[in-house]
Amino acid sequence: MRVLFIFLFITSLNLQANEDWFQYQEHTQTYNVDAINIHPSAFFKYLSFYTGIGIQYDQSISTPINFYGKNTSQQQLIQFLESEFSTLLTYKKNKNNENILTNIAILPKGQFQSDNMVMAIDPVQEAITAKSDNMPTIARPVYQTRLESMEEKIRDQVERLAEKRIESREYRKQKMERIAAEKQTLKQQRLAELAELKVSDPKLYERTKAIYFPQPKQDQ
Repeated sequence: MRVLFIFLFITSLNLQANEDWFQYQEHTQTYNVDAINIHPSAFFKYLSFYTGIGIQYDQSISTPINFYGKNTSQQQLIQFLESEFSTLLTYKKNKNNENILTNIAILPKGQFQSDNMVMAIDPVQEAITAKSDNMPTIARPVYQTRLESMEEKIRDQVERLAEKRIESREYRKQKMERIAAEKQTLKQQRLAELAELKVSDPKLYERTKAIYFPQPKQDQ
């Protein structure tokens, strides 16, 4: 099968969101899924996120997915995919020499190759999720096995881009915090100045207050 490895910078779906149609139950290691007319891309993203399996799919797949399962095992979810689509499952050895399902390629039923494949989750964003300890516990060992089985060049690129994005986010966060702190300091300085003026020069106090803390104009 020929597949095209594409880094997708997905911003439309927050994988940390409280979407209640796809839930993982850690105590039973099963899933509750109530997918009603869910777009395949969303279904594949959540399945990938909560299993750690790297999922690639053909972009032409667009028919909404309907699936209901309570206390559903991962194997049952895979069987559902196999019943609806053409799939290619890839297994890799983990550190304990166990065969682990690490990747699934999904194509329209009856189709077995495509140059129109995309990743369900942006690999860089996935690496960031792993580094920030936001990845589900059940998904982490599978993800780690998959990461270690990547070509070194691709793995290094993913890790490098993830670090850069983390650093960029941290820089923006610190900058926003610094600006907020500076604004708060300035506000306190102005309040202290106004407190003195209120006693020493009430007229100047009113003028200065209007400059420092202007009131919004009311609609006529």
